[in-house]
Amino acid sequence: MTKRSMPESQSDLQRISEGIQDRVGLPCLVDANMSEWIEHLDGETLEQLEMDLASLVLERIVIHFPHDKRGRFLLKTNVLLNQYRVRIPLSKDRSLCLVVCGPSRRSDDQELRVELLPLIVKNQSHSWQYTDWFWKGGKAPESELLGTQGISVSGAGKAAKSVMKLGSAPANLGVLQNYGITTSENVFRALMPPSPSDLSFGNPESWHQRLNQTFAASAPWILEETMAREAQQLKEWADAKKGRKPKLPMVKLINMPGSYGARKPGLFLSSDPIGKKLNLSIQFSGSNKRLHESGWKRPLAVDFIRHQIDSPILDSYPMNQNR
Repeated sequence: MTKRSMPESQSDLQRISEGIQDRVGLPCLVDANMSEWIEHLDGETLEQLEMDLASLVLERIVIHFPHDKRGRFLLKTNVLLNQYRVRIPLSKDRSLCLVVCGPSRRSDDQELRVELLPLIVKNQSHSWQYTDWFWKGGKAPESELLGTQGISVSGAGKAAKSVMKLGSAPANLGVLQNYGITTSENVFRALMPPSPSDLSFGNPESWHQRLNQTFAASAPWILEETMAREAQQLKEWADAKKGRKPKLPMVKLINMPGSYGARKPGLFLSSDPIGKKLNLSIQFSGSNKRLHESGWKRPLAVDFIRHQIDSPILDSYPMNQNR
């Protein structure tokens, strides 16, 4: 069976849960010297930053920070919490962001740091802008648990059945089609078990594994919401300046392996102008812009609940005692 980027066995999930439990009590430090960036903010955005800093729940940041296969902090990783409008322009394409930074090496102190940094938002793999229960108080909406049993949310039964099917190529295609997501010919071919003679694109075996790993970890039901948000942002961009032409929504989910040129292949999701009629295709691009993982990947909590594994991350979710 194809290996998945999300754990495919209960033992894998248990190992991750134990690693996350071991994080409890590890430090998350807030940078005390943000003054060099604060001067870029106007009164309204400075107030927003102060509210965000006052709302930080450092213990939650520690347990939700992206993990490796043993539940440890993912190295060389930043998580974007929020971005702020500035009155003093930054360098091209950069926004002033509140960010959680992880350790660079395993030999470093295993601690997190909350900082203000100028980042290219579209280049970030991890963003909690739309999942603020990971870094503030409160509970996630029940819809975040789609894929589990016992929730009273529209589409719950369909999502739960879909998660159980995800894994093999034919099942992945069936689930995508069930959510109205079409695939281009090159995605279809890469998903299917490769023939030894099929050398017409990339590395057939590595592309086959990478795509099936991605779909096994995905939450197809959130892709339309993600693209609707992207469509709205593009509309606002076009409306902000006369003469700008609206663009069709398109985001890169992942890079495909085995390519070292300037333009690399990736899995792209596109839609019509309002975020409907979704299509997946493999295209080449020289840009580092990509969709953050929470825009397409299933929350880890869903798999913990499905496999009845306890974890501190579940404290951020509305847990039904009958589940």
